Amino acid sequence: MSGKKESGFAKYRRVTVGNRGFLFLIAYEVITTITGFVPGLAGYALRKIFYRFLLHNASRKYIIGADVILRCPKKILLLKGSYIEDQAALLAADNGREHSIRLGENSYVRSFAVLNSGYPGGFIDIGDNTSIAHGVQIHGHGGVTIGSGVMIAGQSYLVASSHTHDDTEKYMHTQGFTAKGITIQDDVWIGANVKIMDGVTIGKGAIIGAGSFVNRDIGEYCIAVGSPCKVIKRRK
Repeated sequence: MSGKKESGFAKYRRVTVGNRGFLFLIAYEVITTITGFVPGLAGYALRKIFYRFLLHNASRKYIIGADVILRCPKKILLLKGSYIEDQAALLAADNGREHSIRLGENSYVRSFAVLNSGYPGGFIDIGDNTSIAHGVQIHGHGGVTIGSGVMIAGQSYLVASSHTHDDTEKYMHTQGFTAKGITIQDDVWIGANVKIMDGVTIGKGAIIGAGSFVNRDIGEYCIAVGSPCKVIKRRK
């Protein structure tokens, strides 16, 4: 960091469109202001036409609902059949990656879900035919990889980072953080209100019971529940 003070406008542009220029910021403001809130079929059609100028160039045949928040949209890749419901938030970061949020084919993000790729090198990569239910929060500072055919039920929380707190003479928010990442393999079912912590891998075909707190790896085809989450049986 140079120590140079950042103006309010510069901060707004950085958070909103990243390293894109002033003209892109103006286009973002005009397009989202005019079309972003429009409900129903007309809104879907308008956003399909105009949001292609904002999103990653490889985005194809997506549907975006009303009042969806998009940050650094050129870093958001939406593949064929992907669907973002009303009032969801996709908060990408312009961190040098080709895309910091990716939603695979025929996957969807329900209302009030928040996908925050995080800094400095964070990302969220979601496979095909995966569902992110209402109110789910995913924070990808260390990277979150979610496979295909995954179901994540409402109000679940995935956070791929943790605060450093070793020095009791300093405020914790000044000590930085660790970021190991989270991996959820294909065909996983995560119940409602599950918390998944940094560094966890959940194996293919696993089921995590509602309300569980997952702070360790869960193997393939395991059924696990509880706080902390423990394996109670295997599917095969």
